[in-house]
Amino acid sequence: MSIKNSPSCPSCGQIDAVQSVTAIIQSGITTTNYQTAYNQNRTAESVSFLAKRLMFPFKKPLSFGASLALIFGTAFLSMCVTLPLMSGSGSNGLAYYSVVVCSGLFTLIFLIFGVVYLITGKQNNDQQHETYNRALRKWQQLYYCHRDDVLFMPGENRTVNPEQLRSYLAH
Repeated sequence: MSIKNSPSCPSCGQIDAVQSVTAIIQSGITTTNYQTAYNQNRTAESVSFLAKRLMFPFKKPLSFGASLALIFGTAFLSMCVTLPLMSGSGSNGLAYYSVVVCSGLFTLIFLIFGVVYLITGKQNNDQQHETYNRALRKWQQLYYCHRDDVLFMPGENRTVNPEQLRSYLAH
């Protein structure tokens, strides 16, 4: 633990037990490569309890393009099922028509959802990415005091319990 550049903890005023959160994560994850009895290469990862507690708690949102691809791709697959059913020969009976109607409705719902998302989703997606990036920048600046089990931002007098990390980063 390097204490040269560590800020002092607002709770105890000391620097000897202070470490950056990113350094704790880097030192708390160990990756091991090994070979099985059947000569298969495997990788195992071990994560310390503290590193798990302090990991960045948010998943990166899907990009706008990936979201659209998922929606329209699902609609396309649904159409691939519906169209052959509609043009099938020997198609009679209630079961056949109910499958065609259900598949058609499923396709229509995804297409409508895709168009609505295309119109309204871009702005929302941009806001999600900005919120994610702001929280990530904040998390990268955090320090942890091993003595007091608190997180803090250098220059601020406030401390946060690691269990409150998610809500702290969200605001």
